[in-house]
Amino acid sequence: MKKVWIDILRAKQVMMFGRLADEISGEHELLITTREYKETNELLKLKGIDAKVVGRHGGGSLEGKLDAGIARMNELNKLVQKERPDVLVSLSSPEAARVAFGLKIPHICVNDIPESEAVTKLTAPLSTLIVAPLLIPKSAWLKYGVPAEKVMQYNALDPVAWLKGFKPNEKVVSELKIKKGKPIITFRTEEVFAAYLSGKVNEKSSVVLPVINELMEKVDANFVVLPRYKEQEEIISKSLNGSAIVAHHAIDGPSLLSYSDIFIGSGGTMTLEAALLGTPTISCRPFSTMYEDYAIKEGLVIKAEKNAAAKAEEILNGDGKYKQELKKKADKLMKEMDDPNQIIKTAIKKFV
Repeated sequence: MKKVWIDILRAKQVMMFGRLADEISGEHELLITTREYKETNELLKLKGIDAKVVGRHGGGSLEGKLDAGIARMNELNKLVQKERPDVLVSLSSPEAARVAFGLKIPHICVNDIPESEAVTKLTAPLSTLIVAPLLIPKSAWLKYGVPAEKVMQYNALDPVAWLKGFKPNEKVVSELKIKKGKPIITFRTEEVFAAYLSGKVNEKSSVVLPVINELMEKVDANFVVLPRYKEQEEIISKSLNGSAIVAHHAIDGPSLLSYSDIFIGSGGTMTLEAALLGTPTISCRPFSTMYEDYAIKEGLVIKAEKNAAAKAEEILNGDGKYKQELKKKADKLMKEMDDPNQIIKTAIKKFV
């Protein structure tokens, strides 16, 4: 039996590769690795995925990222030489990409954000195959030294991989002690430690915090905040002082988004999840990507860096038609889109 190595670094990858691992576990041996990173580790546990913790997240500084990356490469090198996998699947993991390249292990690199230049430079040129959404032209990979013939595409947004056939679980509502009878407004903080946001955001605050404060003055609702990092959690909890529900651990995100009346995000994955589930979605992310531009063009997402609170209030005070139309649109797109994991499985078959 051939062995597939999957490296999982972030929450999105737990959702995407968790289902992939389930689907291929009967025909392949699996080596699943991750790193020390609160949200990812909690979500892996929540989903019952057994992963070897190798290394840690490097934080926000360049020095920290470099130190943690080098240390993790060394640890992965020892583990992978022992385990001897036949192929690597990662969502642009710099450390795994370098180890696989050095040990001549084929690397299937899934990537929906070529705009994240630092990570893509460290992964795409070393990869055997890029697997990416069709909405990203193959020419976008040329500047990273990847020719068109090394790119496989799927006609989908990434969250389709775990949202097809999804049924929400109401348990999340009671778990977060959300009050019934009031609208639910869910917020997701930005990736303050991501290299692509360096210099664009304030690590000691959050893009969504002013939006929350403004809406609290105008709307009687359940305000639910999903921080990414412990530092954000502490800052937001202190600032809001009990007036909002701040999740202190990983939760069932898709279910919460399904029950939310509005989602306001300054990240990427949850913005797409909410939109594909038919929840009115506002993006205040200070960064543009091809997948977000596509979602805006299709009418799934409203971009509002400056007036997110006003847009949210307008939707909440509306007659509900916007949400109904959005749900129809989202359901239609979900039916038409590929399951990205099926394309990744086709890619795996090329090497095992």
